[in-house]
Order: sequence, then C-alpha cells, then structure tokens
Amino acid sequence: PAPLPVPGGDRNVAEPPVAPTPPAVASTTPQHRTPKPQPPPTPASPAVTPAAPQPAVDVDALIEELNVLRRRGQFADAAARLERALAQPLPDATSERLSYELGSILTWQLRDTARACKVWKQHQNAHPAGRYAAEIERAEQSLGCQ
Repeated sequence: PAPLPVPGGDRNVAEPPVAPTPPAVASTTPQHRTPKPQPPPTPASPAVTPAAPQPAVDVDALIEELNVLRRRGQFADAAARLERALAQPLPDATSERLSYELGSILTWQLRDTARACKVWKQHQNAHPAGRYAAEIERAEQSLGCQ
C-alpha cells in the first residue's frame, strides 16, 4: 500500500522525540502508605419529630377507674380522683369531659349542692359553648344554683 499523502506536500515529517522513562530509583518512603485511621462515620440521625407532650392523666385508665368506683358506690372517691385529675394540665376536650363527670357525681350521687354549683359555674366559664350545656342547665335547675 502506498503511503497516505501528507498535507502540505511530500515532506518527510519526523516524529517528535519521546522522552525516555527515568530509571526506577529506590525511595526512602514507602510506596504504599497506610491511610490514617478515620473515625467511624456518624450514622445519620433520622428526622425525629418531637412527640406531643403526653398528658399527665391517662384518660382511658381514669374513666375505667371511675366506672369501678361508681359500681362500688364510692362516689366521694370518684369525685376526689376527678378533682386531682383536673388539677393537671389537660387538653380542652378532656378537661370538659372530666369537669362534667365531676359535676354529675356531685349533683346526682353526692347531692353536694355547694360544690356541684361551684363546679358547674367553673365549667361554664371554661367551656362556654360546651357540649354538655343542656345537661348542666338541668343539673343547675335541680340544685337551685344561683
């Protein structure tokens, strides 16, 4: 086969010289360095959403306890238990229900007019558009609350 034409004529173009590879020289430093130990990677913490604060009162357990006390006729103990629970910070709906339960026990079981009327007044101040309005009105009429 004929040589390929070179642009610009038939000049012979010499290849550029290639630099010789330097001879291997013994080094005083090791060729394979051991990397410095690195601390283990810190596991990525999953995004943790702060839990809602747990209420100080386990409402389901309290309601069950109240049911037991009522079945036993221990209404004064039930009222005392409700008063202790209501002294804790509670969600509004829970506070409303427990306050109603207390007023109901004081009204219908213990017939403690002074305490019941006080509870109903506090209840209505705390929950003016409450879901127990009709029941409370009947209780206050029955007790003669002012």
